[in-house]
Amino acid sequence: MNKYRIVIIDDEHLIIEGLKLLIDWEDYGCEIVGSATDGDSGLALISQVMPDIVITDIRMPNTTGIEMIRKALAVCNCKFIILSGYSDFNYARQCMSLGVQVYLLKPVEEELLIQSLLKIRSQIEEEESRNQTLEQLEVRNEQLHTLSKDYLLRDFVNTYFETLPDFLSALAHYEINLPTGESYVCTALEFPDYNGPLLDLHLPITQAFDSEFPQKYLLFSYNESCFMSILAFDRRIRKEELSEKLAAVKTQLQANGSYTTNIGIGNIYNDLLKIHMSAKQAQYALAFQIVRGDNSINPFSSNLKNAHFTLAVPEELWDAFSSGVRSLNFANISKAIGKIYGYMQELKDMPVLGIQINSLNLILTCLQQLNELDTPVNPVRYEEMNCFNQIATLDSIDAIKKYVENVIYNLINMIKDTSFKKSAGMIPPVENYLHDHIYEDLSLISVAQQFYLSPIYLSQLFKKETGQSYIDYLTNLKMNAAKKLLLTTDMMVYEISNKLGYKDSKYFSRLFEKKLGCKPSEYRKRGF
Repeated sequence: MNKYRIVIIDDEHLIIEGLKLLIDWEDYGCEIVGSATDGDSGLALISQVMPDIVITDIRMPNTTGIEMIRKALAVCNCKFIILSGYSDFNYARQCMSLGVQVYLLKPVEEELLIQSLLKIRSQIEEEESRNQTLEQLEVRNEQLHTLSKDYLLRDFVNTYFETLPDFLSALAHYEINLPTGESYVCTALEFPDYNGPLLDLHLPITQAFDSEFPQKYLLFSYNESCFMSILAFDRRIRKEELSEKLAAVKTQLQANGSYTTNIGIGNIYNDLLKIHMSAKQAQYALAFQIVRGDNSINPFSSNLKNAHFTLAVPEELWDAFSSGVRSLNFANISKAIGKIYGYMQELKDMPVLGIQINSLNLILTCLQQLNELDTPVNPVRYEEMNCFNQIATLDSIDAIKKYVENVIYNLINMIKDTSFKKSAGMIPPVENYLHDHIYEDLSLISVAQQFYLSPIYLSQLFKKETGQSYIDYLTNLKMNAAKKLLLTTDMMVYEISNKLGYKDSKYFSRLFEKKLGCKPSEYRKRGF
C-alpha cells in the first residue's frame, strides 16, 4: 500500500519537531516528506513534492496560511489540517470556504490529531475510489460510443445508395465525418488468431494508419476478428503504392504483437456511391490468403483462377456462370457449373488443390455477383461460411461439385426470399410497434434491431412506403401522444416532455408549437 505523503508548515521549529514525534506516522500509513517555516517556502515545498496532506499554521511570516492554502490548491489536490493558536471564528470561516474541514487549536492533543488524520485519509480513499469508478465509467462509455459508431459505419458501408443526395443525407444524419478526396478505397484488416478483445487493437491500428494515411481514413471494427477502413486520396493512387503503404502498416502492427495480420484491399473508385462495393471487395479479398498464406496483403481480384498451381478454366465458362447468377436463373447456373467441373475433369493434371481453389472461386464469384445486385438484404460474409474447410474434407470432384451447387442454390434462394419478405409489408408492423411503444426508446437503431433490419435500409424503406422520413413520422406520433396527455392528465409540461423522451422541455415546447401552432400550455387551456 502506498504511504500518504505529509508536509508540516509552522513558523515554530519546535512545533514541527514535536509533531514528527507526537504519533507513529507509519502506523497510519503516512510519512513526513518535508517541512517549512513560512508560507512562501511552504508553497514552494508543496509545489515540489505534491503531498497528500498538509498540516499548517495560519499566522506565519511572509505569506499567511490562508493565502498559501489558496495558492496551493491551484497546483496540488491536497488536504489540509489547520493548527492555530487562535480560536478565531473568522479564521475558521475562511478555512472552511477553501474546503478545509479540520481546524485544531494548539497545543494539539495526540488523540485529536489521530482522529483528524484518519478522517482525512478516509476522505482521500473515498475520492480515489470515486475517481477510479469514474475513470472506469469513462472507459466504458468510450467503448460503448466506439461500438455504437462502429455499428453505424458497418451499416453504412453495407448499404446501397441510389443517389448522391441519399448518400450525403445518411452521412449528415449519422454524423459520419468521411475524409475528403477524389478517390476512395476500403481495406479489411483481419486478425484470426488474436485472443483479446478486438477493440484493444484500435489504438495500435490508429497509430499505424496515422503514420501512413494522416487524416485520410475512417477506421471501425467490422466483425469479431476484422477492422474495416475507408481511405481517401487527393489523387488516383495505384494499387501497388497502396499495397506498399499497407505493408508498412502491417509491419508496425506486427512489431506490437505476434498475431497474424491479413489485409484485403477493395477496388479504388472515384464515385462515392461505390464505397460499399469496395468494402465488399475488401472482405472477399481476405479469402485470397488461402493462396497467398497468412500475414498477406490481398488486393481484390474477380477470381482466383490465375493461381500459379491451377490450370485456368476458360474465361467464357466463368462469364456464363456470372451471367446466370446475375439473372438468378437456376438452369443457366447449373449448366455453367456442370461445364466448369466437366472441363476440370478432362484436365488429368489438374491438382486437387486447383479443383478446390476453383470451387471456392465459384462461391466467391456468386457472392460478388449477388452483392452487386444491391438486393436489400444483410450482407453474406464469406468467412462465416467455412467453405474451404468443408471442401477440404471431400474426396471426389463429384462430391465437391454437389457441395458447391448446394451452397450457391441456398445463397440465391436466401436472396430471393429475404428480398421479398423485407420489401413487402415490412412497414405496417414497424408502424404498429411505434404506436405500441411510444414511451420507450424509439431511435432508428433500436427499432431496426427489433426487426433485424439495417437502420439505413429501414430509413430508406420507411420514406419510400410512407412518404415521410422516419424522424418526421415519429415526431408526429409523439406530438399526438403529447396532445392526449395534455388533455387527459395533470402532468406538467416538463413531465410530458421527459415521458416522450425529450430531455429538453424547452425544445419539446418549441417543437410542439411548430407542429400544432400553439404552446403546450395554451393547447391545454383551450381544451382542443
